[in-house]
Amino acid sequence: MIYNSALERAQDYDKEYKTSEYAFRMATVTAIQEGRPIIRFSGETKPSQKPYKRLAAYNPAVGDKVLLAKLSGSYVILGKVV
Repeated sequence: MIYNSALERAQDYDKEYKTSEYAFRMATVTAIQEGRPIIRFSGETKPSQKPYKRLAAYNPAVGDKVLLAKLSGSYVILGKVV
């Protein structure tokens, strides 16, 4: 199947595997604390209370739109969406 966006792909994945929560989410980096991004999930008004882990290849900057994957009950930032 051809997708128009990463979000469409993620939503299709969620439907196929019948997950109760999205396996992927979008967010905006609002601050950086000790090298780890603090984010605000898309659709929410307040930033998270904790810094999130990220892949080593991604260097966070405030204002970045990022894609996160759900792993072990939390999220990991996969990288910047451009």
